[in-house]
Amino acid sequence: TNATGTVTHDCSVSTVYVHSSVAGNFIPNFTNVPTTDLRSRIITLIIQQGATPYVPISIQIAGVATSIRWIGGSSPVGNANQITIFTFSLIRTGSSWLVLGNFSTYN
Repeated sequence: TNATGTVTHDCSVSTVYVHSSVAGNFIPNFTNVPTTDLRSRIITLIIQQGATPYVPISIQIAGVATSIRWIGGSSPVGNANQITIFTFSLIRTGSSWLVLGNFSTYN
């Protein structure tokens, strides 16, 4: 539910997470992501924004900081009192991760 600081998201349990009452920008740490090469995993974060919007500022995979390539090359911005959906495509190639990030806002 809530998110602030580094927040663990166990991918063996789910790949869709809803956060409400977010208290600050945060770092999702995706754990238990399969590490088989040439595979991908899509993870979705749904943020119910309050009066001050917050976003994931970076991500970790199993506790290791991983770069995000955002759609359009722009980092996300939340919108107050709306819903922001972040989708991360985690692609495993050559024993490393390629992470593609996308975000949309709904009122």
